[in-house]
Amino acid sequence: MLPYWTAPLAAALGNLCIGLGVLWTERRERLHRVFALLTATLVLWNLDVFCLSFFGTEAEALWWSRFFRPGMFIIPAVLYHFVVAFRDRPSLLATTVIVMGYVVGAIFTFADFQGAMIDGARRLHSGYWPVMRPLYNAFIGVLLLSFVAFLSGLVHEYRTTPSPRRRVQAKFWLLGAVVALPLASVNILLFFGIDVYPVGSLGNLVCTGIFAYAIVHHRLVDTDIVISKGVAFLAGTVLVVAPLCLLAAWLDQIAFGRIDYNQVLLSVVILLTVAIAFPRVTGMTEERLSQTLFREKVEHRKALSAFSRQAARVRDPLELLQRLGSIIRTGMEVDATAVLLTDDFSGLVGAARDLASGGAGFLADDDPLARALHACDDVLVREELVTRGGQAGGTATVLEHLGYEVAVPLRAKGRLLGCLLIGGKMSRDAFSREDVQLLATLGNATAIALDNSRLSRELKASQQMVARASRLSAVGTLAAGIAHEIRNPLVAVQTFLQLLPERLHDAEFIDSFRRLSLGEIGRIGGLIEELLGLAHSPLHAPARCDLRALVGDVVTLLAPQARRSKVTLRIVGEGVTEASVDAGRVKQVIMNLLLNAIEASPPDSVVTVSVRSVGHAGKGTVCRVEVCDRGRGIPQERHDDVFTPFFTTKDLGTGLGLAVAHQIVTEHGGDITFTSECGVGTTFLVTLPACCGSDEACSSADVLRTPTGV
Repeated sequence: MLPYWTAPLAAALGNLCIGLGVLWTERRERLHRVFALLTATLVLWNLDVFCLSFFGTEAEALWWSRFFRPGMFIIPAVLYHFVVAFRDRPSLLATTVIVMGYVVGAIFTFADFQGAMIDGARRLHSGYWPVMRPLYNAFIGVLLLSFVAFLSGLVHEYRTTPSPRRRVQAKFWLLGAVVALPLASVNILLFFGIDVYPVGSLGNLVCTGIFAYAIVHHRLVDTDIVISKGVAFLAGTVLVVAPLCLLAAWLDQIAFGRIDYNQVLLSVVILLTVAIAFPRVTGMTEERLSQTLFREKVEHRKALSAFSRQAARVRDPLELLQRLGSIIRTGMEVDATAVLLTDDFSGLVGAARDLASGGAGFLADDDPLARALHACDDVLVREELVTRGGQAGGTATVLEHLGYEVAVPLRAKGRLLGCLLIGGKMSRDAFSREDVQLLATLGNATAIALDNSRLSRELKASQQMVARASRLSAVGTLAAGIAHEIRNPLVAVQTFLQLLPERLHDAEFIDSFRRLSLGEIGRIGGLIEELLGLAHSPLHAPARCDLRALVGDVVTLLAPQARRSKVTLRIVGEGVTEASVDAGRVKQVIMNLLLNAIEASPPDSVVTVSVRSVGHAGKGTVCRVEVCDRGRGIPQERHDDVFTPFFTTKDLGTGLGLAVAHQIVTEHGGDITFTSECGVGTTFLVTLPACCGSDEACSSADVLRTPTGV
C-alpha cells in the first residue's frame, strides 16, 4: 500500500533540490534569490501536509504541522515578490505592497501560534486536516487574491516587456501556473472537509520545475513545442500505460478478490519511470559498448563527423578535397575515392588530379550519372540501384563501369556542383544506413564549402576589375591634370616665341620674355617636384620632435600672411607632444593645412591649431594636430575627392597639397581625416605615433613605412 504522505514528502524534497540548484547557478541575481525563497515556502507547505498525513494521532499531527505552516502564510507575499523581481526596476508602490504582504504573513503566523487560525482537526482517508476558524478563511481569501495578482502580473509582463527572452519566460511561468493552480486548489478542498487525494503537492513540484527551467536556461524552447511534446507524451502514456493498468487491476481482482488502487498507482509510476529512462539508458549503453568493442571504428566516425563540421572553414578548395578523400579512405576503409565537378570548377579539377586513386574529373550535364543525381537528392548506392531496375539499374551499371559503389551528390542551394565517388570497403562489408547518412552530411558540408570558394573567387575577380578600373580612372584624372597644368605655361612661352622674330631688337620685350619664361618654367618644375613627392616621398631618418614647437614655428612663419588676410592664428593644447618624425616633411603637412585654412577663412575669423597627446585603441599613445577654420566648408558630395590629386576648390592652386600631405602622414604610420560642414567650417585631424621611452626607441625605423612609389 502506498502511503498518502509520500506525495508531499517527495514534493518537499524535489522543491528543495530545485531551489538550491537555481540559487547555486547565480546566487547574486535577485530573481534567483526570490525563486529560492518561493521554493522554501513550498517546502514548508509540503512538510505541513506531510505531518498531517504521517502522524497517527490528532495531537501529534497538529503539533508538528504548526512549525511548518508559516511557509504557507507568506506564500501570497512571495508570489507577488516573484513577479516584481522579474521587472528591471520595481516601483516604490510595488516595494510597499511586498513589505505589507510579509507583514500580513507574519500576523497570520502569530495568530496561528495563538490558536486563532485552527480549531482542531478532522480525520480523512489521507490523514488529519485542520478545521478552519474565521481568520483562516480570511487567509484563504488573501491566498486566492495573490494567485490572481500573480497571474495578472505575468500577463502584464508578457504583453509589455521589450525583451524576447523575458516574453518566453513569462509564457513558461504562465504555463506552470496553469498546470499547478488547479492541482493546488485540490489541497484547499481538504480544509473544507472534502475528502480527495492531496495531488496539490505534485502540482507545485511540476510548477517549480517549469519555473526553474525558464530561469536557468538561456536558450528556451517555445512553449508551443513544449505543449505539443507534453500532450504527445501524455497521449502515448495513456495509450500504453492505461491498458497495462487495467490488466494489473483485473489480475489483482482475480488473485486477491479486490483491487488495491495504491498498488495500481505504484505500477503506473514504475511504468512511467521505465518509459522515460529506457531510451537514455539504452543510448548510453550502446555508446559505451561501441567505444569498448569497436573503438577504432568509432574514432574514425568521430573524425568524419568533425570534418563535416569544419569543412566550411577550409578556404582552399584543393586542400578541402584532398583532406576529404584522405579522411574518407581512412575513416570508412574504402579502396578509392574520386570527385567529379561541373564546369564551374574547371581550374580546380586540373589541380586535384591526385585527390585519390580515382583523381578528379568533369561531370557534364548530359552525363547519365548527372541526370540520375538531378533526379534523386539522396546518396546513390550501387547495390540498392541494382534491385530497383529500370533507369536505376542503368545508373548502377555506370557506377560499376567507373569502379565505384557510392555516389554522393554535392549540392548547394539546389544546384548540383558535382559528386563524390566512393569505392568498395576493403572488408567487403556493405554500406550501412549510418554510413550513408554520414556521407550525405559530408557531401552537404563539402558542397557548401565549394560554393563558398566559388563565390569568393568571383568576388575577388570583381574586386580586381573594380580596382583596375579605378586605377585607369586615376591615371586618366592624373594625365588630364598634368596636361592642364603644363599647357598653360607652355602657351605663354609659345606666344612669346611667336612674337620674338618681330621684337628681336626690343630690349624691354626680351627682358619681359626672359622673366616670364623663367617663371613659367619654374612653375612646371615645381609641379614636377610635387608629383615626385606624391609618388615617392624622400624620407630622412626620424628623430624626436616636439610637435607643439614645430607648429609654433609654422604659425610664426605664416603670421604675416594671416595678418594680410585679417585672420588670427591660435595654438591650444597641453601635455607632452613628442613624436618620432621627419620634422621637415611634417612641417610641410602643417603648412599646407594652415595655408588652406587661412585662404578659406573670412576676414576677422580665427584659425585654431590644437596639439595634444591622447590614448588610441590599438595604437597606444598618439599625438594629434587639429587645424580648424570657420570658412565656407566643403560640399558633402566632394568629400571623397579631397585627397585626390589635382582636386581643389580654390581659383588658384595645383590641387596637390592635400594629396602630398596624405602621402607624408601615411608614410609616418599616421592618419589624416577631416570633417566639414557648409557654412560652418572645416577641421583637419592629423594623428601621428607618439614618442615614448628612450631616444633609441623613439627613433626606431618601425615608426615609418618605407614608400614604394606609385
